[in-house]
Amino acid sequence: MKGMTMFKLVPLCFKTKKLLCLSSFIFVLFLFPAISHAAPKVFYTDIISGPNTGGENNNGAYLSIFGKDFGTNINNIKVYVGGGEVARYIYLGSSLSRADIQQLSVQLGSNTSTGAIRVVVSGVESNTDQAFTVRSGNFYFISLTGNDSTGQVNDINRPYRTPNYLWTNGLNAGDFVIARGGNYNLDSGNEGLESGRWINAAYDRSGTTNNPMTFMGYPGETIKVYSSTGSVAFRTTRGDWFVLANMWGHIDANSGKMFEVSGVTQDVDISTDSRFVNLLITGGGIAESGGSQFELMRAERFKLLGLTVRDSAEDPSNISRAHNIYLGARMQDVEVGWCEISN
Repeated sequence: MKGMTMFKLVPLCFKTKKLLCLSSFIFVLFLFPAISHAAPKVFYTDIISGPNTGGENNNGAYLSIFGKDFGTNINNIKVYVGGGEVARYIYLGSSLSRADIQQLSVQLGSNTSTGAIRVVVSGVESNTDQAFTVRSGNFYFISLTGNDSTGQVNDINRPYRTPNYLWTNGLNAGDFVIARGGNYNLDSGNEGLESGRWINAAYDRSGTTNNPMTFMGYPGETIKVYSSTGSVAFRTTRGDWFVLANMWGHIDANSGKMFEVSGVTQDVDISTDSRFVNLLITGGGIAESGGSQFELMRAERFKLLGLTVRDSAEDPSNISRAHNIYLGARMQDVEVGWCEISN
């Protein structure tokens, strides 16, 4: 029993010469320490706004929470957003980018509202300094088995095939593009590349202050995007208010970028207010003229949270070194945290 000092009466028998058992009692003190659980710690989230209706089963946006001490049993967890409990608990496990950071993924539901995010594990509450804003937006699902001609907005059972089709056919600020699990081969000719990019978030369209445009992997599923020719998984040029989250980019080629944020010139056309979270990049890195798996240039008010770059290589005879994470040109108010470079 929690926090309680237990006293137990124990009968003792003493043998006498007359083989009589003298019954006596003594007090034996047992001390049981109070059972306690480390408070769950919320470090960051993939999105900070989204609808609480629409999409899969009309339960709104998927929210992934990253931190520690969430335990190992999702059934012992409660998540509240703005005071209301979420509708669905989807995934609990290691994050894609770092094995030592846990990922807890939920779907909001109509009981949630704008306000603080709170995680409760076995009755113990987390910090509440991460907030969420409920707002409007549509959901577009893409899948290896999808079809751009027959896909339907907000219908997980009728996915589209390529993100660039959505980009050029009605994707608006505040909308979500959600990739289902699988291996997306950028060299196959089936991925609808635009200028060699799987998601070409060009300057003709952006999110807005209150309605960012989101590209994310479905929680708990592995979305691997790979190339042997230097194709890019995501690039934004002069684009503002984007979220990119929960994806794995693999480079088989000697060089090439997987994720890139770039303005056009040094002093104007800056990409602003974007958020990249829980990304993994593997491979690549040998470059004749230098290369980078992740490149961030000409950006302001940008957050890069939970990026891991690993298993890259470098030619020791090459005097032009590659950059795993390249931070260059003009940047201001850029937060880089929980990132890792290994192997």
